[in-house]
Amino acid sequence: MKHEDYVINGQNGLNLQQDVLRIIGQALFEERSRRNLKLATVSACLDVRPELVDMAETGTGKAQWAIMTKLLKYYNKRFEIRLVSVSTE
Repeated sequence: MKHEDYVINGQNGLNLQQDVLRIIGQALFEERSRRNLKLATVSACLDVRPELVDMAETGTGKAQWAIMTKLLKYYNKRFEIRLVSVSTE
């Protein structure tokens, strides 16, 4: 989304939330792919249903914070959040 899409209102707040969940999920998916791990393998190691891991990786549905926490521990990773300047062009 472009910065002008984040006008303060309820719907755009939901858009921002979904964007953040998708970005986190994509990073988790890329980590699993980088390690050449199958979804079934990771879900079995974490004792979590594969569809919940998939939802966390795709950023769909309700935020899967508990699953994301398990994935971060499994991968020995943490989140880092930064604010970056946006071009006004």
